[in-house]
Amino acid sequence: MQFNEYRNETKVSVRRDSDGTPVIVEISKFEIINPSIPEGWEISFYKQEDTITTTIEPKEFSGEFWDDYHDGNPKMEKLFEDTYLKICKFHNFSITSG
Repeated sequence: MQFNEYRNETKVSVRRDSDGTPVIVEISKFEIINPSIPEGWEISFYKQEDTITTTIEPKEFSGEFWDDYHDGNPKMEKLFEDTYLKICKFHNFSITSG
């Protein structure tokens, strides 16, 4: 989840139905049915120019994770799948993979 105070935007990462790719979309597109956050998630603050973005995400997704994932790093792709499964189990969601 990302919150940008300057733009007054809150976005979440979800898996695209067509191919399972993680994408970022406005949270207003969804109904929150369980606001629980799993243990081990981190809050980070990123400053870019005059704005600060607050991110809440699994610790596994911090640092250069997303750059490496989108560069096709197989270790990061596996880490994403493993973390996705943990999130699904935490929330009792049916499990689908990309």
